[in-house]
Amino acid sequence: DNNGGRAVEELTKKSVARDYAQAWRTLAEALEQNRADLIDNDFVGIAEEKFAAAVADQAKAGLHTRYIDHGHKVDVLFYSPEGLSIELRDTAQLERQVLDGDKVIHSDNVTQHYIALMTPTEVRWKVRLLQEVPGQ
Repeated sequence: DNNGGRAVEELTKKSVARDYAQAWRTLAEALEQNRADLIDNDFVGIAEEKFAAAVADQAKAGLHTRYIDHGHKVDVLFYSPEGLSIELRDTAQLERQVLDGDKVIHSDNVTQHYIALMTPTEVRWKVRLLQEVPGQ
């Protein structure tokens, strides 16, 4: 359902779902391999800057993060009338592991809520904002 804005066409739903899932795979790979160069494939703007900085910071500390994705429930909150952005609410089931080399130094299973804002590019949707929603 789309509260306000325009109706979301079936092809758009499929494209957004595909590209949002790919963005999560890319983020997980970038954080695990400490490769900030991967981020710009699926992220733009503030999200790209935020995650590239996170990768650089953990690499400086000699750490890396592994996300084990156990699924997402994603709802459309708003699709702009001109089709230039779509806002999503995501409830993600994740296992997060922080590693120092091959040694896991912290691990937790979380249900995390996110607000995501995606924007279309020439050939795909990219994540412009991915913000954790605390306390839900």
